[in-house]
Amino acid sequence: MKYIVLSLFFVLNLFGSWDTNPPSDTSSAFFALGYGETQKDAQDDALSSISSRIFVNLSSEFNNEVTVTKQGNDEMILEDSTNTVNSQTSKIEFSDVVVMHTKKTNGEFVVLVRVDKDTLLNNYLHKLQNITKKINQKYKKLKHTSAFNKIVLDADITALMKKVKQLSPVIVALDTKNRWKKIENKFQKIQNYVEEQRDTISFALQSDKNSKTLAYLVEEKLQELGYQIVQKHPSLYIKFITKAKKRKIHSTNERFAKLTFALKKATIELFDAKHKRKSRVIYKTKEASPNGFKDALAKTTKYKKKISQLGIIYFLVGKKEV
Repeated sequence: MKYIVLSLFFVLNLFGSWDTNPPSDTSSAFFALGYGETQKDAQDDALSSISSRIFVNLSSEFNNEVTVTKQGNDEMILEDSTNTVNSQTSKIEFSDVVVMHTKKTNGEFVVLVRVDKDTLLNNYLHKLQNITKKINQKYKKLKHTSAFNKIVLDADITALMKKVKQLSPVIVALDTKNRWKKIENKFQKIQNYVEEQRDTISFALQSDKNSKTLAYLVEEKLQELGYQIVQKHPSLYIKFITKAKKRKIHSTNERFAKLTFALKKATIELFDAKHKRKSRVIYKTKEASPNGFKDALAKTTKYKKKISQLGIIYFLVGKKEV
């Protein structure tokens, strides 16, 4: 018995326990240790480690920081905040995360997690399949429809393409069959057609005096996408009307007391070439300036933020998501 105990002691010291000598990644699974004040924090830390490894395998130039939120009981979303390969924010969704071991030492939780590679890849391929189906449906409609429907379908496809790009890093990193290249070529063909269609659509903008800066902003964003701005015979008309009220705040704070506020209600309407209204959206915003009401009225900060969130077409037609 003495020799058995000594042998076990020798083996444990030689190979270490799970928290000092965790399993290495295999062809079928990722393994990682995580540390945190709570068990959830420790699990998040472990998944962040796996996420980093996936992207390092994808590119040695990739440098990412991740924050973690929970989705469901067994699925984690890690949001990548920096990406030196491209500027796009990526998401990694880990499903079927297995916590193999957990313990608390000196007030800190330590966990060992396992993530199955095939499960992760198949989850992403399934998501890609669903998005691809939507893109193909909208692509077919794009070929035979009105100018208004074309710009909305264009925006829909662009939004779906962004979702595809969020899936691509994980698929590229895990798929040993290298299917992504073929998929990417197909999407590029669709994207090229979408951009070509923009050359066939033109806009004419009409605005009142309160909407001048908003109209200039919209014109700039449309031109960035490749749409034409014309004076006569457009595919679509955009009409801007803005009503505004002046407000001052009575405050002991000198900085706020000097501000003048413009409470704006902007109405944006789109009409087809036959002057039939196709959409109408209203935005209520508040801008402030120390330089008076006219300067506050001219500001477009809130509009820029909304356009950044929605995209210019969704902003114009009042659509929030695909």
